[in-house]
Amino acid sequence: MSSDPSFGSWLKQQRKLLDLTQEMLGQRIGYSGRTLEKIESGERHASRQIAELLAQALDIPEDEHAAFVQFARSGTLAPTAGAPGNAPWKAPHRHTHNLPAERTGFIGREDALAHALDLLRHEDVRLLSMTGPPGIGKTRLSIQVAKKLAGEFEHGVFFVELASVRDPDLLAASIAYALQIRESATSPLLQSLKEHLKARQLILVLDNFEQLVEAAPLLGDLLSHSPHLKLIVSSREALRIYGEHNFPVHSLSLPGMGETTHPERLLGFGAIDLFVERARAIEPGFALADGNASTVVEICRALEGVPLAIELAAARAWDLSLDEIRAGLENKLALLTGGPRDLPARQQTLRGAVDWSYDLLSAQERALFRRISVFAGGCTLKAIEAVCNVEGQPSLDVATLAASLLNKSLLQRAAGAGDDRRYRMLEVIREYAHERLVESGEAEAAHHSHARYYAAFAEEAEPHLRGLEQAAWSDLIERDHDNLRAALDWSLGESEEGHRAELGLLLGGALGRFWEKRGLPGEGRHYLGRLLAQPGRRGHEALRAEALAVAGLLALYQGDFPAARALYVESLQIRREIGDMPAIAGALNDLGVAARAGGDYAYARALYEESLRIRREFGDTPGIASSLNSLGTVMLFQGDYAQARLFAQEGLRIRRELDSKPGIALSLHILGDIERSLGDFAAAGTLYEESLRLSEELGNKPSVANALHNLAHIAIHEGKPEHATQLFKQALTMYQEWDDKPGIVECLTGMAEVAVSKEQAALAARLFGAAEALAEATRYRLSPPDQIEYQEALAIAQAHLGEALFRESMASGRAMPLEEAIAYALTAIK
Repeated sequence: MSSDPSFGSWLKQQRKLLDLTQEMLGQRIGYSGRTLEKIESGERHASRQIAELLAQALDIPEDEHAAFVQFARSGTLAPTAGAPGNAPWKAPHRHTHNLPAERTGFIGREDALAHALDLLRHEDVRLLSMTGPPGIGKTRLSIQVAKKLAGEFEHGVFFVELASVRDPDLLAASIAYALQIRESATSPLLQSLKEHLKARQLILVLDNFEQLVEAAPLLGDLLSHSPHLKLIVSSREALRIYGEHNFPVHSLSLPGMGETTHPERLLGFGAIDLFVERARAIEPGFALADGNASTVVEICRALEGVPLAIELAAARAWDLSLDEIRAGLENKLALLTGGPRDLPARQQTLRGAVDWSYDLLSAQERALFRRISVFAGGCTLKAIEAVCNVEGQPSLDVATLAASLLNKSLLQRAAGAGDDRRYRMLEVIREYAHERLVESGEAEAAHHSHARYYAAFAEEAEPHLRGLEQAAWSDLIERDHDNLRAALDWSLGESEEGHRAELGLLLGGALGRFWEKRGLPGEGRHYLGRLLAQPGRRGHEALRAEALAVAGLLALYQGDFPAARALYVESLQIRREIGDMPAIAGALNDLGVAARAGGDYAYARALYEESLRIRREFGDTPGIASSLNSLGTVMLFQGDYAQARLFAQEGLRIRRELDSKPGIALSLHILGDIERSLGDFAAAGTLYEESLRLSEELGNKPSVANALHNLAHIAIHEGKPEHATQLFKQALTMYQEWDDKPGIVECLTGMAEVAVSKEQAALAARLFGAAEALAEATRYRLSPPDQIEYQEALAIAQAHLGEALFRESMASGRAMPLEEAIAYALTAIK
């Protein structure tokens, strides 16, 4: 080569030295062979991007990249370029890697990269398998690890692309081709490969190995013959050969659900950083800011931190707004298209990536993969076995097949151990699997099996939500909350068989106590309202009556007393038509609760008395205790404290004999209200404390909130306003969480009383005004002890402020939106 070569002539000589055609080198940098032909002939100069890619592909030392890029762009080497004296480029040499050039920055895997490097630097780690589902970034991480290690291995690192290789017998030939080992007549190719590797210290990166796992023993053979060889393998599943170190590749990091979305604090979360960097490549002015940060976080969460999905979503920034991208993620597979055309087809769309994996499955693996898509949020192996062996279809060995899908990274292991060990799919993979399920014609049967399983589970759980085990069973239901929602959603669809309506009503009726105890009345009313309102869904009358009663309970919980009363009336009517006397007694008691809440005490008392009569006739001891406590409550509201105490005490006695802890907690609460109405605050406090202890033990959140609220009133009378404030705030936060408007009224009123005790009369008047407005909107009446204390505190505030200022402050509170009033109560009182 002349002392002053052109870049084109140098590139041509270097390429030939490496036994590369223009097309082959072009593939490595992502450009056509025609582009390289023009550069070598001097017809065009290399752009900065091409020059930088060539520097990587040709193994130019990093500290000489700037000089090399200038050489490539100008066509000749300038004296001021800063290159070493023997460029270009030093002496021509065979490069020591063929890694694909990186066209984008490496983002979000710093910890994983460091861990992988640390492992491979250990002498005894010679095979590292990067495993994970499609699109998770196995290939990119493998290449980055190899690049970092290239200078530590005398003979470099070599990349072997196996995506198009389906025959295990071609593995050795594929590796040999990447290493430029030629087959000869005198030496078999495998023997030549072994001889080549035996004397060399290098790393092989074997990409997309999943379809060649049968050939994995060959890798063990190569390692045993080559003491200085190390392998990095990217695969959906582990190879399961001796000496393998499995390295699962996880999704990129995301901020937690409760964490801030302030732009500066989002930096460092891999998923967010990747989206921003890729979006900026499409729209150079794109930046994370207050106005878009929360939307970016929502997008990345919806994509579960999967790098390929995030890159494809960010690529849509050229034609869609962030809000449109977020909305489009309801159909992720349709939106996530349009990747770079020079990537393999399977990486241009997320669907292509999953197609690739699906095509490699056996027929039975595909069947289970499709059917698992009916689960939402994860499931147990027991649930998979029960649901996925669909009636009328060949039986599947679920345990074996699930293990295989797990090994292939199409299924993931979630939290849990033993029988509780759970499995889940990434959402984008589940969406793909469900499309395949629909295509197969199995969707209706699979969803029916799923709904039937979870309806049986809900039925089993329902009685346990009333006893000592209610906290544990509520947790079990919570764990499968997404599956129960999915079953309910499916039950609302149309079907010729009609079994959807039955399963939906069964599920809705069984989940009522869960919705109540977990503070989810809005969700329960949403589902039950749709189930009960759909045309053509009559029938299953006993189930319908139960669903109406549950809907009434949840309406009552939210302070919607007219709706609760109407629902209970319809439920009672159906039960009278059926003639189920125990059920009639329960419906009478339910309707009495709604009547009492609405202020119709005489009607409520008559309903309770009829319910008690039926229950005594049938010897329903738990029911008798319930009716006695109901009678005690209505008599408390009527001001008949002595009679109320007798009924409540009898109810408590029965419940203690039955060891019914939920019932005991409720009876204690009623008796505490009676004692507080009579002015015995010490006795009331003792009763409330025991009620709180039992409620916390049971995990009954509504009962806990009630006890906290009542104990706050006791604290006011004990002269402990700070303690009362904290108790009220705890209760108010809980009531707000599940939109319990009666509870919110009680807490706003109680916190106003605290303000009065602290001589903050204007603050108290505003809270009184907010509480009154909400009570009027919901037609809620304070309990007698709350009402007594409310009137006393109201009079004090009015006297302190004077009529005009008092009315002005009350009006200000009444005008507050509810959320503002709650925030005011939580922050204004210290």
